[in-house]
Amino acid sequence: MKTETRWVKWILRAIAAVFGLVASYAVAGLVGGSIPSNRHWRAPSEGVHIFVESNGVHTGIIMPKVAAGVDWRGVARAEDLRDPRYGAFDHVSFGWGRRRFISRRRPGLT
Repeated sequence: MKTETRWVKWILRAIAAVFGLVASYAVAGLVGGSIPSNRHWRAPSEGVHIFVESNGVHTGIIMPKVAAGVDWRGVARAEDLRDPRYGAFDHVSFGWGRRRFISRRRPGLT
């Protein structure tokens, strides 16, 4: 009977430890998320607007083809794209990740 009691106590302690770890992780996330960062940052009055896109796995930067003296039209020409209609857009996206993954989801962009 003492062996059974030991096992039950051991299992209850293990469950409590796992619950404690999960609760500690949640509390750390709440505390860490409440700490302000870049408190004094303000958007500049002028500049180039860029965008960051993400599908949760891969990330890309979207920026104007021509802005602030930089011209990306020679890098992203319509004839180099599988679907040349995308070449008419005024922004270009540079991303990284597996080409095969992106090609399946957005044909014509790689």
